[in-house]
Amino acid sequence: MKALRLVLFTVAVLLVLAAATAGAAWLYIRRGAVDGPPPDDAHLKIERVELPDDENAFTILCAMTNMWFEKEEYAESLDKILDGRSWDEAVAEKIVQVNQGMFFSIEESLKCPGFQVPERRNVGSSTAYLEDWREITKLMQLRARMFLVQGKHVQAFEQALAVVHLGHRIEECGGAVIHYLVGLSVKHMGLLLIEQMLPYFKPDPIQFRTYAGKLGEFGASEDALVSSLKEEYRICRNTVEDLAGGRLGFEEAGIRMHPFAAALGVTPYLLQVHNTQRRFAEFYTGVIEAVPLNQAEVPRRMPTLEGSAPTLKDVLIKPNYIGRLLGEKLLPFSLTIVERKNGERLYVNSMRLRLLIVAYEMEHGSVPASLEDLVGEDLDRAPTDPYDGEPIRYSAGERKIYSVGRDLKDSGGSTAAPTAPAGLPDQQRRWIAEDIVFEF
Repeated sequence: MKALRLVLFTVAVLLVLAAATAGAAWLYIRRGAVDGPPPDDAHLKIERVELPDDENAFTILCAMTNMWFEKEEYAESLDKILDGRSWDEAVAEKIVQVNQGMFFSIEESLKCPGFQVPERRNVGSSTAYLEDWREITKLMQLRARMFLVQGKHVQAFEQALAVVHLGHRIEECGGAVIHYLVGLSVKHMGLLLIEQMLPYFKPDPIQFRTYAGKLGEFGASEDALVSSLKEEYRICRNTVEDLAGGRLGFEEAGIRMHPFAAALGVTPYLLQVHNTQRRFAEFYTGVIEAVPLNQAEVPRRMPTLEGSAPTLKDVLIKPNYIGRLLGEKLLPFSLTIVERKNGERLYVNSMRLRLLIVAYEMEHGSVPASLEDLVGEDLDRAPTDPYDGEPIRYSAGERKIYSVGRDLKDSGGSTAAPTAPAGLPDQQRRWIAEDIVFEF
């Protein structure tokens, strides 16, 4: 009997202790672990001066999306034309003809003195207009290709330059990282168009040098990239505050919560506002410091990310579960941005060099023996390779310019790409080959 009473007493004590422990854990989770002070982020803040509508290219571009005539009817045909599967002159002429107003508005937007997108509050704020701008770019590409087929080479080349110009303006529109990346993508489309036109386009050398000078105005903008990273930080900071304040939901923020954490809601234990914001500030400070570097110098300066596993243990044992999920969701988006910027710089510089080399060949009967022969009125100095910081490689005999690429090894201009999937287009293969090669 005494043994039974002892067992019952022990069980009761254990139940009380378990209840007390569970209650303490619940209270701890509800009230939270100790958060840190607010981040020191004065260096990440940007001053924004609103532009009037009549001085803002954004107003013109947004109005243009309502002018895109017969977009749905010709969508499939347009995609086939642009990816090279077919060419239908009648369709091309019809699309260009009914959208003449669009082209006039595009020209007006490129002349507009300013370009500023609306300020986004958090990650839930819409940027649907970016998809419209990609569609506008398709229309510009179509017009350039139509001019080329018709033998109107000057108009074709200048339309391709306009695509590059539009991409450059989008990069500098005061938006976040997604805006910079869309601008970079549009610029890449324009450069690819120019590259495809080069074999057919033979103006006088002065015209080639003029175009090379224009391309020099649309190079990779470090200031624009830094601005977009600061804007991205502001959005991330606001996202944390809005989640904590109940102004933004998990679904709107794009994060998937463990069911137990979702049931608890946003508590100070699950989301430490200041610690999360400090992590974002440290991350974007590191990325911004890497912006001016060549690719060989980037890894030692770029921040690293902590992974997050959506398990019950992860929710209970480690505080700031939601903060870690936000980092996992938002931060990787910016990790490769510096390499993308270096690739853009390489593409623009190589295109400028090819134009100048062709102009030189027209004037002298042969290509320059070295890139130093181009230095003078049109080129201050021979550009460096943004991957390793060394002079960009040039072979007059093989008629090619190349970069060492990601592996930072000079493979003599090799275009071999062992890791490339089968069927990958050549313009994409180039960027993962042993060397990044541009022929002329």
